[in-house]
Amino acid sequence: MSRFGAPSSVWRLVSAVALALGGTAVVAASPSEWGTVGLEVALAQSWNLIGGYGGYPSLGQVAPYGVGAYALGLSVVYLHLNVYSSLALAVAGGAVFCAATGLLAPRRRAVNFAVVTLAVAAGTEELFSLWGAVSPGGTGLTVSTVGLHRAGAYIGSADFGLVAGAVAVLATFVVAFVSRSRMAAGATLQRADLKLSEACGVASRSIPFQIFLVSGAIAGLAGGVAAIHDVVLEPSTMFDPGLSVLVVAAVVLGGRATVAGPVIGVLALSGLEVAVGYVVPGAHQFALAAVTVAAIVIDPRGLVSSRAAKWSAHPHAEAKAMPSAEAMVPEVPRQHGRVPTDIATTGKSPIVEIRALTKRFGGRGVLVDVNLKVQPGEVLALIGPNGAGKTTLLDCISALVRPDGGEVLIEGCSTRATGPSKLAGIGLARSFQVPRPVHWLSVADQVGLAAAYGATPRLGRSNAQAVAWNALDKLRLLEQRQCRPGQLSTGGIRRLEIARVIAMRPTIAILDEPLAGLSSEEIEVVVGAVCDLASSGATVIVVEHLVSAVWAIADSVAFLDAGRVVRHGTSEDVLTDPVLLEPYLGSNRLTRLRL
Repeated sequence: MSRFGAPSSVWRLVSAVALALGGTAVVAASPSEWGTVGLEVALAQSWNLIGGYGGYPSLGQVAPYGVGAYALGLSVVYLHLNVYSSLALAVAGGAVFCAATGLLAPRRRAVNFAVVTLAVAAGTEELFSLWGAVSPGGTGLTVSTVGLHRAGAYIGSADFGLVAGAVAVLATFVVAFVSRSRMAAGATLQRADLKLSEACGVASRSIPFQIFLVSGAIAGLAGGVAAIHDVVLEPSTMFDPGLSVLVVAAVVLGGRATVAGPVIGVLALSGLEVAVGYVVPGAHQFALAAVTVAAIVIDPRGLVSSRAAKWSAHPHAEAKAMPSAEAMVPEVPRQHGRVPTDIATTGKSPIVEIRALTKRFGGRGVLVDVNLKVQPGEVLALIGPNGAGKTTLLDCISALVRPDGGEVLIEGCSTRATGPSKLAGIGLARSFQVPRPVHWLSVADQVGLAAAYGATPRLGRSNAQAVAWNALDKLRLLEQRQCRPGQLSTGGIRRLEIARVIAMRPTIAILDEPLAGLSSEEIEVVVGAVCDLASSGATVIVVEHLVSAVWAIADSVAFLDAGRVVRHGTSEDVLTDPVLLEPYLGSNRLTRLRL
């Protein structure tokens, strides 16, 4: 069933008829019409990278297409380059133009980004219209047609279909390659949750830049081939907004973030144009608009379901043997469940040092002059009443929140100018107080993505799969690896959050209330996994209200209240202080804890 209850099978049947008509129309068409369909497929694949895999709803994909066309035309007319060099400039022009637009992408999605791209496309068309060299005498730019080394004569109407078809095939192969790459995996995480993606090590700007660069190169190549065929270039044609609408509709109809979706969508719309043109000549634009709305309302998944970022192994495959965590993380000698009680005085350089940290929200001091040191291999627990500033302190350590004063040093280096993705890249992993699952990915896929991007040292695809399975096994989630988060219990989602941290093989693990909402059996599983992580040599900073669990796993405890560190010492010192803990726990709970 669709979003509004209409049978999805009926919609797919109607679309299949349109697809059959489109295929028939293309077969029966002239080579020139074949070329038009081929360029539409290439441009649709170009948009699929941005709007499908990247999740950025661009409405100006015609802009790099037009820039590519004029890059070729200007290089032929004024630089007297041959067709091959001119096409290279078309590719470069579209790529650079689109990548520059992509720099605006991070944290600007939905309406804001759509408006930006629409404005960029309209402004670019106006700029080319006013530029005298582009339209000498107001008649458009005429690409020379003299000799085989000139663009126009090299690809005439007879060969246009073959060349444009080759461009469509090339674009489809590029999208197929990208769909299985780290680029698409990072884009999937960014599309789901930008804060989560940064915590997993996905750089907020580099992934959009890469996607826009590749997308622009495809669009520029398509524009260059169109310029070779059209000969006379006019801004109103090269920057036609209707072409942007067409490719967006084709991808939405066929299926976003899929390889075959744009091809199917373009063929289906071609069939629709043939059918509508036969019945009501000139009404194809109205039909295009109607189909676009229907595709979004009736079945927004498209005719081909998305399978983006499949990073889990086959459901029946066995997890590959991987080196132990001890082989990948430097060892730190530990006693069972405890490091030496004099860890703060061993003379080692702290791995995390917090100096006079201050953070205000709305004028209220959430953190006030916080000073802490965490030694390598130490398990530090932050406890205290709600609103004490514990989560804000974790956010500052992981660079998700910038402090107003003071600084955080990791291995002696200040993190003030460092983003969360860079910290993840050097071995810092964290969970969140409110779990942040990616709802459309399987359990194994999203843990595998975290392993692929966040593990230190960097893991390849197959090793990331195995690490994900090992982490899920520790958290008793291996049997649910093919489930979506919505199929898990509240405790299962919390354990998924911890599995993602473990899969990143961190040297510093930051856990925000990892036991919240868990049953007694689940608490035992998570406590065991955290102890294993600490035994491997990782430094752990954990916020937890279950003090009995803190007693089991922590080497030192910092008690926060009203944004200040009231007490910091070994677990024995802090957790046996009745004056400090009785107001926090109550006398009954304190008595049970001491027993």
